[in-house]
Amino acid sequence: MKAEYIIAIQNAALADVMSENPPFDYFYRKVCRQYSEKFNTPLPQVYSLPFNEVLRDVTEARYEQILQSEDGEEDMLEMAQRAVNPNYEAEEEQENEDFAKKALDEENLRKARQMAKEMGLNKAQPQPLKAEDKKGSPPQSPAGNSLSFDDEIPPEAFGSFDAGSDDF
Repeated sequence: MKAEYIIAIQNAALADVMSENPPFDYFYRKVCRQYSEKFNTPLPQVYSLPFNEVLRDVTEARYEQILQSEDGEEDMLEMAQRAVNPNYEAEEEQENEDFAKKALDEENLRKARQMAKEMGLNKAQPQPLKAEDKKGSPPQSPAGNSLSFDDEIPPEAFGSFDAGSDDF
């Protein structure tokens, strides 16, 4: 009977620790344990204190520890902004996406300018058309290399065609 009781308590503790939404009594015990460790107070004595005072002391101690870290002030400011603005995370994500897009656009522009410079162009602009490329008269074909539809080509110039052969 004792072994089953111990196993049941262990299973309940495991379920509380692993739960995404643990019950309040788990949260209460966890905060009391933190208070007991932080302020060297026996756990039964912590259970006798008003919970709002225990929670406040543990939370203040945690915030003080955060403030003493390297990026503490920035972290505290972000926590305050999240508390005040429920859309903070979505706005922050949108700002990050906009920044990344702008940085990518700037990098692509820099690469295009570098490529134009390497190709000998000072600016990535189209070059002016040469006189012979301008619209107006069609380009002249070289003499002797023209074909007219009036020219007759003898059939033997195309070779022989055998319908049963794969060779053309």
